[in-house]
Amino acid sequence: MVALPYGLRLRAPLFLALAVFLLGSTPALSPAQALRLNGATTVQKRIVEPNQAALQTALGVSLSVAGNGTGPGLIDLLEGRADVAMASESLEMAVESAKAVAAKKGTTLPDTSDLRAHPLVEDVIVPIVHKANPVAALSFEQLAGLCTGKITDWKEVGGEALPVAVVTAQVGEATRHAFQVLVMAGADYAAGARAVSTVREEVDLIAKLKGAIGAVSESFVDASRVKAVRTDKISRPLILVTRGEPTEKIKELVDFLISKAGK
Repeated sequence: MVALPYGLRLRAPLFLALAVFLLGSTPALSPAQALRLNGATTVQKRIVEPNQAALQTALGVSLSVAGNGTGPGLIDLLEGRADVAMASESLEMAVESAKAVAAKKGTTLPDTSDLRAHPLVEDVIVPIVHKANPVAALSFEQLAGLCTGKITDWKEVGGEALPVAVVTAQVGEATRHAFQVLVMAGADYAAGARAVSTVREEVDLIAKLKGAIGAVSESFVDASRVKAVRTDKISRPLILVTRGEPTEKIKELVDFLISKAGK
């Protein structure tokens, strides 16, 4: 073994520690390299989070993802708290969801004329009921009747005598709004409808209440706990929304998500 000079032997531990630090550390991303995505939990859970690690590597950016609902996410974008809004309905419908959230807070929505939609994929909403519910199929008219409170007992649609319990998301959530527009012709939910904060809560509650009915993205249906009811297809787009044309990094984000690798 070759002996090191005395002075270098003294400094060797310091050099070694410095080398380990430099090799093991990763340069921190500046705030300009971070993208904030707020909005629809369906887009968050189905599209962004499964791709998050690959996206950050491919784009060289960090992603901050908050699933707070389509309406709140769009408001965050308009008020500068997000760089991209995630929405699980068309842009026009997302704006209406945001307006509903603003109205509930007693405020008005900022100007939306510069919003741009970037479609990612189509999603399907399905009605769900308790596993023990014998009803297997419902028409849009029957679904509307159940959710508006016009139909109050399952025996009216071929089930057993049991009161209907409507479960839905909060005002401003895209799945609630899309179902309301596409199936209920814009009618209000039943006065006693139970509004929950997350899809998980909706599935959990319907799994417990024998007379419950709700509607969630097909990707969130847990067949071991709830039953999907057959009906005509209820589809809506999953999109990202920007103010004006997207920046280079946001365009790369969209391009990756619609690519074969992203899908």
